Parts: sequence; C-alpha cells; structure tokens
Amino acid sequence: MKKFFMLIATASLTFTAIAIGGATNAATPTTSAVNFGGDPTGIAITSDGSNAYIADCANNLLKEVSLSTNLVSNIATVGTCPMSVVLSPDGKTAYVPNYWSQDLSVVDLTSKTVTATVPLTGSLFSISITQDGSKLLVPNSIGDVFIIDTATNTILQTVAVDGAPVYSAFSPDGLTAYVTSANTPTLSVIDVATGTVSHTYTFNVGQLYGVTLNFDGSKAFVAEFDGGSGTSVLQIDTASGVLDKTMTVCAGPQNSSFAPDSSLLLVACVSGNLNVLNVETGVVASTVSTESGSRYVAITPDGSNAVVGNLDSHSLTVVSFDPALVPPVEPGKVVDKNAGGLAATGVESNPALLLVGLVLMAVAAVFGLKSKLR
Repeated sequence: MKKFFMLIATASLTFTAIAIGGATNAATPTTSAVNFGGDPTGIAITSDGSNAYIADCANNLLKEVSLSTNLVSNIATVGTCPMSVVLSPDGKTAYVPNYWSQDLSVVDLTSKTVTATVPLTGSLFSISITQDGSKLLVPNSIGDVFIIDTATNTILQTVAVDGAPVYSAFSPDGLTAYVTSANTPTLSVIDVATGTVSHTYTFNVGQLYGVTLNFDGSKAFVAEFDGGSGTSVLQIDTASGVLDKTMTVCAGPQNSSFAPDSSLLLVACVSGNLNVLNVETGVVASTVSTESGSRYVAITPDGSNAVVGNLDSHSLTVVSFDPALVPPVEPGKVVDKNAGGLAATGVESNPALLLVGLVLMAVAAVFGLKSKLR
C-alpha cells in the first residue's frame, strides 16, 4: 500500500509540475493568405489588435485590414510610394513616409483624410515613433535622419549619420535613437535632445536593415539582410555597442517584431518565411511558411496574430497562434498579466492538466489516510 501511495503521489506531483510549468505553451500557427491588391511596404497594428494599417507603395494608398475578417479597405491616398507607417498612441493618427515624393503624410484615421504633408528630402524608407507619440524619426537615402515634432508637424533636428540610413528605433524613454545603414554595416546612436550622433558602431557583417529594441531598451536586434543573402540577426548591447551574439535565421531577414514580453522575436525573411526566434537561447523555435518576399511583420499586443507583408507576391499572410504566442513559463513562475498580455501562469494556460493533478493528489491523500488508520 505504501508503494502504491508513493506511486500516486509521484504521479500527482508530476502532473501538477507539468501544469504549473506551462509545458503546453507551444503555439501552433495557422496561416491565411490575403490578396492585398498592391505592394505592402509597412505595417502597424492598433493597440487593441483589431486592425492593421498597411502602406501600399504601388497604389499610393494607406490601407486597413480587419484582423477578424481579413477584409482590406482603402483609407486615404497619400504621397508617391508610401514605404512605412506608424500610429499615434491613441490610434487616431497615422504617419506615412513617402519614398518618391520625399514627404510625410499625416492621416486622420477617423475622417480618413490627409491633414498635413511635411516636405522632407531624399528617398524615405521607414519611420519610428516614441512611446509617448511626441516625436518621429525618418531616415532618408542621402545620410540624414529627421526628428519631427508631432504636435506641430515640423522638423526639430536634421541629423547626419553614416552611409545611407534605412531603419530606426527609439529607446523606451525616447531620448536615444538607433539607425542602421544600407551601404555600411553600422549602427548610429543619436542623442535625440541635442540632435547629435553620440556613437557609431561598425560590425564585420553584411548589409544591415531592420532594428528592433527589446522592451527595456538594453538590447538592439538588427537584421543582416545583405542583399537578401544574409541569414543572421545580431544582438547588440545598447550601452556598450558590443555584439553579444549572432543568431542564425531564414535567408534575407529584413524586419522583425517582438512578441509580448520580448523573448520571442518574429523575423520576416524575403525567402518566404517567418521565423519565431527565441532570443534568450538564440535558436529559432519555429518557422512559418509565408509567401515570396516577406519583408515586413507586426504582431498584435496579445500575441495571437501576426501580419506579414509579402512584397514580391503582393499579398499578406495573417498568422494566427493558438494558444497566443507567449514564451514558456518556468515552473512556479508567475508572470504579470499586465506585462504585455501574457497568460498569468502555466496553470492558467492549461486548466485540464491542473485538474488531473488535483484529482491525483486527492486520491493520494485518501490512500494515505487509509494507511494511517490501519
């Protein structure tokens, strides 16, 4: 009887540990192909995860995609060849840099009209926004980065950086910006208040494109595009500029987006793949087949859906994760529900396993009591 009791108790603890450890947190992706009817060149998702706003370079449009129906609709005609889009924190305004017309369109999403056009110079490839929505960063093709005040839609600073800047990212506090260059493997660090370059870091790698910061801003993750033949994401310490590690991903990584807690990085590759990269281990956790020319990706705040822009195939791939894309939870670890929309614990993510564990524990307790009475 004692042996049986020990067996039941061991099984009970094992099942309970599995439940608490979140062993079933692996997300299974499904994909939906969406005919975009143009060239998707930049994606921003609303804070509630209901809609994606996407620039269409071929038709000079800003479009909206409902993530519940995958219905694509036109929002506004902007400048010539819009290349990217960001949203204000309240989700009411979109900012769209236009590659050929060399200007910035400010779009009121309620009235679906362009309310302002900011003239800039050079071909404009991308845009980033501070968390408080007060400033924009727009690199051009001739070595300049524009810092723009969103309250007045005016240029605050024009900063000269190394090479031909393509992508940028603000630090969480908005005081520092990081800019990659298309023709030199460099990362320029800009002091936003003074409009000066504080550091320029050079790496012995190929052409660098998209840059994404983790949520505390301590690490920058830079895609080594290298003309579509690169296969790496660089993890760079933002305090020192030191290359921490190089992680192998799909061919031609161009842009990336973090899942809710910044341990899983979604990487879009022109080879027609989306990698889910675990940046803690440096290993690709899963690969999702998309379509040719996957260059842009954004993920909903709850980690349930990602939208991939496939430029070469003029389409979108909507990737749904079930359960939502969250990192594995360590045994006994409680994750703040308010920190990026994660499941609270592995227990909550799989109540069935918890129930099994509790039943087995009850059985063990009964047999234990009987053995004592005897």
